[in-house]
Amino acid sequence: MGSPTACSPPVVNDLQYQKFLDQGDIFFYYGLDNFYQNHRRYVKSRSDAQLAGDYKSVGDCAPYAYGDDNGVKKPIVPCGAVANSMFN
Repeated sequence: MGSPTACSPPVVNDLQYQKFLDQGDIFFYYGLDNFYQNHRRYVKSRSDAQLAGDYKSVGDCAPYAYGDDNGVKKPIVPCGAVANSMFN
């Protein structure tokens, strides 16, 4: 995996809707292009030991293993590409 990248400029979609109490739930579905959650490197980018309580274990989490806290390298908890995937 390469280094983390960001969209330039960030992509923002604003949705406006009005919900009436008697009409039930609203569900929002979306899709992502060129993103494969079943890719071997994505799936393996995690630390089972860390998820079991050993927060210092970063296993196969690179490049999402350590963060910089005022010049101090600290483990990211939870680490890995799966934990770094935040869409909502």
